[in-house]
Amino acid sequence: MDRVDEMNEIDKHDDIGCLEAIETLYAWLDGELDASKRASFEHHLEHCKSCYSRAELERALTGHIRRSASPAEAEEERSLAPASLQNRLEKLLKEL
Repeated sequence: MDRVDEMNEIDKHDDIGCLEAIETLYAWLDGELDASKRASFEHHLEHCKSCYSRAELERALTGHIRRSASPAEAEEERSLAPASLQNRLEKLLKEL
């Protein structure tokens, strides 16, 4: 396969750009994408360092927030988020 064929193959699968990737990021983190959209998003991440870095940062942050907001898991880690933060996060999540 020559370079042109290789680029055409990439273009067939990577049908989203950075803007769409960032707009799709939270649905991906929450497992809300269908298989096709997830594949396109993940393919984009494989080829875009900037979006990959953003996705990894958001994944780590989201995971930390989820663990901190869950009293059962947080007790195990001894890092329970303050009640005021838990209340604000719950309020923000309900507004979504």
